[in-house]
Amino acid sequence: MAISINGEIIPDALVAQEFEQLLKTQKAGNADQAQLRLMAACAVVDRVLIRQAAERGPRPIDSREVDAAMRREMQSAKCRVGVNERATRRIAEQQLRLQRTMNDLAGEFAKPTPEEVQEFYRGIKDRLASAERRTPRTSLFT
Repeated sequence: MAISINGEIIPDALVAQEFEQLLKTQKAGNADQAQLRLMAACAVVDRVLIRQAAERGPRPIDSREVDAAMRREMQSAKCRVGVNERATRRIAEQQLRLQRTMNDLAGEFAKPTPEEVQEFYRGIKDRLASAERRTPRTSLFT
């Protein structure tokens, strides 16, 4: 059943794709499929709502930021002549809006003190020590 969010229809295939990703991260046979489907739908809804909020954001994005993001994208993609610069610019602006909206939603958090970091590490140290360890192979055939 398709989901409608503020008039935007979300295809079932998008939720199915999210569900498949969740299945991959769960232990085999350990996951309640109905619960995972619900989690997948919720994750898709969250992403769409954040994207919609970003698109509605009234604050403009500084054109210099868009230019810089566009240059980075074109360099990383090794863009050549014939690149649709308008589309690339639009995508760069959308990504900057999305990032700003996510930062706004997350709010400001104080950085942990060195003592808090040490306390956190002490709390998980035993779990880290029991993690699976791998040794590098000396040959492809061993």
